[in-house]
Amino acid sequence: MSFTYQLIKSEAKQAEIKIYGYIGVDDESALDYVRFESKLRSDLMLHDKVTLRFHCFGGSVYEGLAIYDLIKSFGDKITGVVDGIAASIASVMFQGCNKRIMSPNARIMIHKPSVEAQGESHQLRDLAAHMDALEQSIVNIFKMRTGQQEKVVKKWLQKNYDTWLTAEQCLELGLCDEISSEPSSIQLPEHLLSNRAKPQMVWNALHEIQIENSNMKKPLLTKVFNAFKIDHQLNEQSSDDDFVEVVKNVFAGYESQIKDLNTQLATQKKTRIEGLISNAIALGKLAESDRETYTDLAKSNFESTEKVINSLPAKKDVMGNLVRGAANPEKRDSSPTNVKDSWSYRDWETKDPKGLAYMRSVDKEKFDKLFQDFYGADQD
Repeated sequence: MSFTYQLIKSEAKQAEIKIYGYIGVDDESALDYVRFESKLRSDLMLHDKVTLRFHCFGGSVYEGLAIYDLIKSFGDKITGVVDGIAASIASVMFQGCNKRIMSPNARIMIHKPSVEAQGESHQLRDLAAHMDALEQSIVNIFKMRTGQQEKVVKKWLQKNYDTWLTAEQCLELGLCDEISSEPSSIQLPEHLLSNRAKPQMVWNALHEIQIENSNMKKPLLTKVFNAFKIDHQLNEQSSDDDFVEVVKNVFAGYESQIKDLNTQLATQKKTRIEGLISNAIALGKLAESDRETYTDLAKSNFESTEKVINSLPAKKDVMGNLVRGAANPEKRDSSPTNVKDSWSYRDWETKDPKGLAYMRSVDKEKFDKLFQDFYGADQD
């Protein structure tokens, strides 16, 4: 099953995203950290809360752990719902959600992380130690979210065994917070019928009713139109097309506003990146020749690029004067990239693990070569 990012519900306060498929960076159809991070942050700029819906069979442990940390960092803004399956690393990602809900017939599957490898004996021993460390990270996450003792959690990660758990078992073990009940019908939320509700919230809700319920609930729609003083000549005998036409006319008024907002967001992003790079050059952290490279990095992942730049030493003060003992920034040959060019995969792991994770997100080819050279195997 391929992954497709979908923003399936959008109200003024809440968005809903499907995570269906595979976690990894192997192809465009899989969910990777970089793409998901950008999408999630963008949605949370426009909405107070996001619900993540899982039907996912797992994949890359590295991508999954990074996504877990990202989800957890947003605290109570994120709710997770397992619609079908949260298996392997997806079960860990689910634990990052502040509120964890499972459908009555959903399942969680937990097992040890695994990798296929070849190489010399010392390389395989190092890889085994690395896999043990990954497993301990997973154990620690489950311990923290469930309150279970380590010996209990480790039973879920037995050798050559997949631990399948029902929604009821997960609730008992602390792997979820509640089990959802089957919806009796699709209804417009009561708060949207109040005079304080914004029209766009109402239209988004009505759009979902049209999609999910072929019977358009005409009496309810007519009531809403009247409550918001929407000009129409509709009644229960009006056709579906007549109702749709009224909704289209309302949405048409928002199109130019949405286009203007998108333009403003793009301008703000460009200004933010230009400010970051220009300030770094002014302080001597970067040379002018670095501008294009770091601009591209910031477009891909602004937060990570900002952290890298902030960690660089300034060669000038705020007035543009050279700092005592600092080399000319235009002539330096000891940038982080040059210093670390000779590092092996093990050097990165021990000296700068965050830099290794960043390399994996922005320079996959270099990351794969280091991994292959050190372990003698492609990354799983």
